[in-house]
Amino acid sequence: MKSIILLDDDEIAQIISKKMISLVRPDSKTTCFFSPIACTAFLESMNDSNQCILFSDLNLPDTDGWTFLSDIITRKLLNPSQIVVLTSEELCEEGREIKSKLGIKHCVPKPLSTDFLEKHLRNI
Repeated sequence: MKSIILLDDDEIAQIISKKMISLVRPDSKTTCFFSPIACTAFLESMNDSNQCILFSDLNLPDTDGWTFLSDIITRKLLNPSQIVVLTSEELCEEGREIKSKLGIKHCVPKPLSTDFLEKHLRNI
């Protein structure tokens, strides 16, 4: 089973996302971060980052969300298929070009829906 990493500096949004994930995958382990710095350190310490999926907000402290995602992809801490961007529908549309350039397939509006999670967490 893959590890699930959740990066969101909004505590309430993090609680809701974690709850939605646990409804779909009650056996999953979700590691939560408020800071992209702490999340990056965690990814660097992983023995096998291929075994995780990252749900990341774009509105982050200390850095722009797209910059953070570009950095972890460039450094090969994760590949784009392991990343799901969580944000407003408006920011998903605005970031369409960047998302495409980075190779990220999923940008979903908050809060996470069980339909999306059932479809994308089914095989992990």
